[in-house]
Amino acid sequence: MNEATNNSATHNKIRVILLEDNEGMRKALSYILSVHFGDVCETKEVGLLAEAGPLVDWCQVAIMDMKLPDGIAQHLIEGLRDNQNRIPIIVISAHPEFRQEIENMVTYWLDKPFSEQQFLSVFRNALEMAHLLDGCRTVSHKID
Repeated sequence: MNEATNNSATHNKIRVILLEDNEGMRKALSYILSVHFGDVCETKEVGLLAEAGPLVDWCQVAIMDMKLPDGIAQHLIEGLRDNQNRIPIIVISAHPEFRQEIENMVTYWLDKPFSEQQFLSVFRNALEMAHLLDGCRTVSHKID
């Protein structure tokens, strides 16, 4: 693969922001994404809301924990939705008390603990719903 093709492939990947303060969980989810979607997915890991701000315009899918050391992700979700941003938002949380408040703003809610298969199913459904996988499959086939 030449450099121009490689740049094109990177540019056409699904851009995922993974906002989770637990480093073990963040690394595990990032690893799962790389194993199952590595050819079509680019993931940026962040552990604080403050780090997520600059990535909001970059990402096409958001995976986030609700309760973080520097705040609650509800404000980020509301900000995404206020901008008419329809990116898939997957919330992973051990705090069901937040669910009712934000359920209509998120694409999926996944209660912790969850299995790898549950996470993959939710992630695939979010991608399909946003029609993100189809474009990446086309790009991937062109590169091969």
